[in-house]
Amino acid sequence: MIRKAINDDIEIILKIFDVSRNYMKNNGNPTQWPDSNYPNIDIIKVDILNGNLYIVEREGKVAACFSFILGEDLTYTNIYGGEWLNNNAYGTIHRLASLGISGGIFEEVFKYCADMMDEIRVDTHKNNAKLRKKLIENGFLECGVIFVEDGTERIAYHYSRCNSSNK
Repeated sequence: MIRKAINDDIEIILKIFDVSRNYMKNNGNPTQWPDSNYPNIDIIKVDILNGNLYIVEREGKVAACFSFILGEDLTYTNIYGGEWLNNNAYGTIHRLASLGISGGIFEEVFKYCADMMDEIRVDTHKNNAKLRKKLIENGFLECGVIFVEDGTERIAYHYSRCNSSNK
């Protein structure tokens, strides 16, 4: 089950980010979320306030969280070494993180988001092999490189329901 996050979820969300940060660090991706400054409590509060932060529950327990933001993402304005599949309205999945207690999280999140939007964009660090594989398996296409707010490079992916290459 997926539901909107509330302020009472902040403590578990911080724990999820810590678990994910450690997982990335121990699995070849130590630089995507290198310290406890990102994602932080201020980002969590803004995402909750804006209604963009979601909780994934399994058997009544929190298993994961993610942000799904509808509308233009300014970090996606400029893309290098490629181009977006189209300029249609889209939603962006950010800060997908899990406690690692249950499989199939990405697929559930993707289905939930795809039920809301025909176009979905995601970016991730080049060393996030697990997410990059999941994106390709679920019909996302690698479109190029974008740079996030701190100036670091991310690989940009786009899913378009109307693109015949996608599932």
